[in-house]
Amino acid sequence: MGMRHDRSVVKSVLAGAVGGFIGSYAMNLFHSAAKAVGEQPASSGNGEDATQKTASALSQMVFRPLTKKEKQAAGPVVHYAFGALMGAVHGALRVAAPQAASIGGVPFSAAIWFGADEVAVPALGLAASPLETPAPQHASAFAAHAVYGIVLEVVHSGILRMIGD
Repeated sequence: MGMRHDRSVVKSVLAGAVGGFIGSYAMNLFHSAAKAVGEQPASSGNGEDATQKTASALSQMVFRPLTKKEKQAAGPVVHYAFGALMGAVHGALRVAAPQAASIGGVPFSAAIWFGADEVAVPALGLAASPLETPAPQHASAFAAHAVYGIVLEVVHSGILRMIGD
């Protein structure tokens, strides 16, 4: 692997991270719109979502338990960090398997939805079992991830066009 290929990988990973961050913001906008029309995002009985529980668990391992106000502030940080990380993974995959990029970001984000929302988050006790979650919540979460994937792909591709692939 030459220096040019290495730069291409770094550019794609960084562009993916930016796209993932912005895609996470688009997801939040989608969730806000869904909430405005009556669809509630999944949360535990105490009103905490998976990102807040994750932030709390990480903080407790490293520092101390978070207050309710701190959890509310830290939840979005976890969401954006995970979105950027997944965007970086997408950027790396685009270089490693360019044929996969031709199908766009939605299949990638669908895999994240299934792997994270439907499997990992419930398995870790951060959300209810998918069997206990109403179908409209599954559909809303899938749609939000599709928005993430579309925005991720558009931003990633746009950045690479601007800076040169």
